[in-house]
Amino acid sequence: MLIIPNNVLATKVAKMKRELEGEKSRRQLSFFIEENQGLTNYEISQRLQWSRGKVAYHLTKLLNRGEVRYETPPANPHPKKRYYIVKWDEMIDWSKIPPEKRPPENST
Repeated sequence: MLIIPNNVLATKVAKMKRELEGEKSRRQLSFFIEENQGLTNYEISQRLQWSRGKVAYHLTKLLNRGEVRYETPPANPHPKKRYYIVKWDEMIDWSKIPPEKRPPENST
């Protein structure tokens, strides 16, 4: 019988809880950006009433997973990143999917 010390178990449970809370925050941020495309980190933090650090942390996670992208207006002397949701079909590497398995293209 395997015996796990209480402190080890408590540490693992706490880590899992933090990871779940982080995922919950990222989902909330993702849905928010989907409804409010083109906002800056500052604008997002103001509307969600989150710190800019919290927004930046979760934006980085979403950027690394390819769920969010940003654009920087070139004409602005102090450009700010504006964030957008990446659509599911933009996340797929279509070259790895055989043509017969791909969905039909819109002909409209």
